[in-house]
Amino acid sequence: MQHYDEPAFDNRQAHAEGWGIFDLCEVGRPDPYQLQRVDADECFASDDEAWRHVAARAAEGSAYHRAALDFLRDHSPGEYAAVAAHAAARESVA
Repeated sequence: MQHYDEPAFDNRQAHAEGWGIFDLCEVGRPDPYQLQRVDADECFASDDEAWRHVAARAAEGSAYHRAALDFLRDHSPGEYAAVAAHAAARESVA
């Protein structure tokens, strides 16, 4: 069952990992989707940690995590840019 705030992206695996891509339900918003942690699961301390998790798995070759980033790139380019920039900044520090 898809909740009202879930996009066409299949969040089943994401939710099992403690994150998801959510529809902000705001008409006219330029970036209607956000990658966020699932607050109730407490798998990640912040959305930033969920971003790093997805970016790291995509970089390791996970097709599912790459598809999540591709979904954001195609439907919420501002959110995609924020996730990519955050992941890049973390890599340069490490």
